[in-house]
Amino acid sequence: MRKPRALIFLLVGILLSTFSASAEVTLVRRLPESGSNQAKAEWKKPMGPGVRTTTETVVPAARLSGRLIVGGSGSGTNETASIEDWSTDSLLNYRDYVGANGVVDIGAQAFRDTGIDSFTQRYSGDLAYSTPDFSLTLSGNYDQSETLTAEGQSVSSTSGLGLVISTSDNVRYPFQLEYASSWDDQEYSDSQSELDDRQEADYSLELSSQLPFGQVVFDVEGLVDIHHDRLDDVSSRGYGGTLAATIPLSEVIGFYAGLEPEYSETEYQITENRTREQSLGSDAGVLFTFSEQFEGELHARRRDAWRSDPTFATDDLSHTEVWSGATKWSLIAPEELTTTAEYSLSREAGGSISQDLAGESTWEQDEGLLRKAGAKSRIILSNPEASTSSAEERQSLQLSSFLLLMPADEMKIDSAYSVNRAEQLDEDILLQHDVSVDLSHAPVEGLSYGFGGAYGYVDESAQRVSTYSGNSRLNLQPIFGYRRLDLSLSELFELEDVIAGQNLLSKSTFSSAVPLSKQFSLRYLFSWEWVDLASETAEDGSAYQHSAGFTLAGQGIPFSVNSSYLVGHGFRGVQHQVDARLDVPLMESFSVISKFSYRYAETVDYETPFLFSTFAHYEF
Repeated sequence: MRKPRALIFLLVGILLSTFSASAEVTLVRRLPESGSNQAKAEWKKPMGPGVRTTTETVVPAARLSGRLIVGGSGSGTNETASIEDWSTDSLLNYRDYVGANGVVDIGAQAFRDTGIDSFTQRYSGDLAYSTPDFSLTLSGNYDQSETLTAEGQSVSSTSGLGLVISTSDNVRYPFQLEYASSWDDQEYSDSQSELDDRQEADYSLELSSQLPFGQVVFDVEGLVDIHHDRLDDVSSRGYGGTLAATIPLSEVIGFYAGLEPEYSETEYQITENRTREQSLGSDAGVLFTFSEQFEGELHARRRDAWRSDPTFATDDLSHTEVWSGATKWSLIAPEELTTTAEYSLSREAGGSISQDLAGESTWEQDEGLLRKAGAKSRIILSNPEASTSSAEERQSLQLSSFLLLMPADEMKIDSAYSVNRAEQLDEDILLQHDVSVDLSHAPVEGLSYGFGGAYGYVDESAQRVSTYSGNSRLNLQPIFGYRRLDLSLSELFELEDVIAGQNLLSKSTFSSAVPLSKQFSLRYLFSWEWVDLASETAEDGSAYQHSAGFTLAGQGIPFSVNSSYLVGHGFRGVQHQVDARLDVPLMESFSVISKFSYRYAETVDYETPFLFSTFAHYEF
């Protein structure tokens, strides 16, 4: 009887210990990953004997954050005052989680600021929904700015809408659909400005997808591009697409075939002329993949184009056909060096023969003296004797190189050189050289310096232009106890040598920030600008600016004050600027901001030289 009873006690003990082990739960948190999964965490039970592992996903709660700054401003002259405008600098971010993998992000920003000599407003918003295999992003923005200076007034406004829908490569038929529209208006009152007025609108729609059927992969692309120039009354529309198939014949060789239909149209509303071009391109090629480091391709192409004569308002089309052959090879050996070479030969039916040879080599590594270096070359040769095209260049040579060195920690030397030589059909030769070198170094903490130079040369027809430019900078941040001084010195010059004479621009700047205590610091900035122009009617000479200010803020002070005063004199006339700001926190997330500005310039007539603003600031 003892043996059966002992056996029963043993079985009961094992059963109770099993129940006890299964009832005891220890929560172990696994740290979330980065990126879109950064707010997710997995809570798991430890694996026990005979216990099946279970996973419970905790979906985080929605988050809302941002700031709200809203206020108004009043302006006036010595005799009058009035309510001028409202201002804001607000930001909103919202994130919510849909199911186990979906994330919704909503962002909005509103900025509006009215100054005496400027006006700026920016509004933007975006809505994004993403899962591991799908994403959708909708965005929009509107920007407007007005600036008044001694040179003149500029007004600009830009706006846009965008939509992007895409899938990951893990789905069977991945695709990406992208739509973008933009409106751009620029206006400058300065007649000597190098920038041109413009009023343009652009719309584009692009679709790309891969359709695998067995071992054959079809690439489908479509593009719609519409452009309106409202200032010159010119509109252009373009439509195109690509349908291509890649067929692997072996591990090394593959076959490629594709079609590229295109249509474009340009309409001139003033002259009522219209140009049209429609074309169909075909491409057959062989792809070689010897390894991940060595691959190449061979192509034979033909393109048929039907064009209308741009000099007449007619719909009659002329036909041309172009045959071409191309090859491209890429080699990575050693792993730091990547080399590519391309060559194409094309001939227009009854016309010219053109050759295009291009090569590129890039070296890149993470350690050592030579971090990055590269060289590019391209040669274009054309025989225009029997050409029916409107090609302007007989031959062209383009060479460029760049070099990045790091002789020591926190020290970089960056240089670049390019040359372009083009021979035109009228036997004129265009020659252009550009070379630049820049060095930056921070040998110790609190000390950094740099300098650089550039040279450019352009020889075109009867015009020769040489440009010399240079810059230097020095920054010191010595520490004396708790005081960190900030001293900066910079110099920038540019000399343009043209047939009419020389144009010189030089600007020297010195700035300093000196803390007198933990709560009080002083600032000073001095700049000297020297302009010497070849034109006798242009205004030039020296212009000086002095700016001084202070900041009062820190522990023990229930507010913060920031103030500055600027005075300028020289060939641009006398000018005075006063800016002051007061921040008063009333509670943990709420504060009141007040600003005051004053502007005077001898060459600028301000409608309202005084401006006072008050804002309410709330963080959430």
